[in-house]
Formats: sequence, C-alpha cells, structure tokens
Amino acid sequence: MTKGIIYIAIGEAWVQEAINAASIVRKHMPGIPITVFSDRHFHASSIDSVIVKERDDNPLFTKTQWIRHSPYEDTLCLDTDITLCDSIEDVFMLLNRFDLAIPHAPYRLANMGLPGGLPEFLSSGVPDCFPGMNTGMLLFRNSVKTDKLFDNWNLYHEKLCQIQPKAPQQPAFRTALYHSDLRFAIIPEEYHCRFIFPFKVCGKVKAVHGRHPDIETVISRLNEKTLPRVGEGYFVELGRQQKNPPALNAGPSPPLTPTLPVDGIPYGGLISLI
Repeated sequence: MTKGIIYIAIGEAWVQEAINAASIVRKHMPGIPITVFSDRHFHASSIDSVIVKERDDNPLFTKTQWIRHSPYEDTLCLDTDITLCDSIEDVFMLLNRFDLAIPHAPYRLANMGLPGGLPEFLSSGVPDCFPGMNTGMLLFRNSVKTDKLFDNWNLYHEKLCQIQPKAPQQPAFRTALYHSDLRFAIIPEEYHCRFIFPFKVCGKVKAVHGRHPDIETVISRLNEKTLPRVGEGYFVELGRQQKNPPALNAGPSPPLTPTLPVDGIPYGGLISLI
C-alpha cells in the first residue's frame, strides 16, 4: 500500500509556499513521498514529483478536480499554509479502519459562515448538528467510494458558485460527505490547530494551519504547556481585512490566565495570540 502527501499549488507564490511547507515535512517525516499538483513546472529538493495540470477557468474548482488524481493509494492532502511541528505520520493508520479522515472547521454550524446561510440544495436532509469540516487537511484512501464523494463535492461546489461566485469549498464538502456512505474519522485539533480562530488543545500541537510572519513564535507559544488550554486566535476579525496580521510580541510571553480547576489543579489556561 503506497502512501504520500500531496499539495495543490497554483501560481508562483503558492508554489513557493508549498516548497517551504514540504521542506518542513521532510524534517519530521523524512520517509514520506511528496507530490505537488501545479499549473507550472518547477524543481525543489523537498518535492519528489510535480504533476502539471491545466487549471480551470475558476481556480476554486482546482482542488476538487485534481485531488482524485493522487499517485498514492493512501493520500494526505495538505494546504500549503499548514506547518508541521512534529510527525503526523500516524494519521495514516486511520485508513486501516476508515475511508477518510478530516478535522472539524472553525465554522462548525450548518451555515458554514456563508452570508444568508446555506441554499436549499446544500441544507436539505442534512441536520444542523452535522458539523462542517476543514478540507485543508484531508486524508483518504483511493477507492470508488471516495471518487464518488469527490464527484459530488465538485458538483455541489460548482452549483454553489453559480449563486455565490467565490464561495468556499467546505459547505459543499459537508453535504457531499453527509450523503456519502464513507466511514470517516475526525482528526483532532492537536494535529490541525487552526490558530487564527479560537481553539482548544491538549498535549503537543503537531501541526498548525494559518499564515503568520513569525510562525515559529506562534508554535512556541502554543506548545509552552501541554495541559488542556484554549486560545483566542490571533486575528479572528482582523484577518478578514488583511492578509498579513500583526506579528506576535517577540518579548516574554504573557502569563496564562487560569481557567476552571480540575480537582484543584488549574488547566493550561487562556493563550492570547491577538
């Protein structure tokens, strides 16, 4: 059974980001092959292979159309802004029992953050309690069942983009997953800390998802403690208005604010990354 990591990178900036992300993967998971799907040829020592594809007129559809062409039987698809802090190779073990694994999205509620909520074709038959998923980290085994999921994901997304031209992919994925017959597992936040939003973690954070000009400081702050802890997120609303949020203070970290104790012992506390 072959396993590997894929990135999808369109444009020079995203190609460079994929190269940087892959170089960090190499440090923590040196034996895992890495493939990048792109709209251009390039070479990097951290990348095993580059597969050049013709991009769609709407780049939003690229992921749903290209992901199915993974050269691996077991695939971990990562967004280019995911940075590993440790090996996450054990996630592949989930595919011994499940067809797919994916983390929750920060917008877990049914409307997935869409203005006006979900259209009828996405909400019909799906209970509000079924949460949204973050497709920035998607682990799957190639099969007829996963191909059908990708077909429906692409179909729902194209239909949603007819209503909202720049609609994200995740609302469509949520509906496609609910109507599929796949067995799926949830990847915990410690393996996919979407730190730009409020989060809660326990133990070492092994992967962070988001951009920051001083990502090493972010990781250091997140892993100062391993007890249960929560964070406010470093640019929840500000991030909607600018791509480069303010850097974290490089000085001493502020003390953690104690939260409710367990048996008299306060757990990790509140981390402010704003």
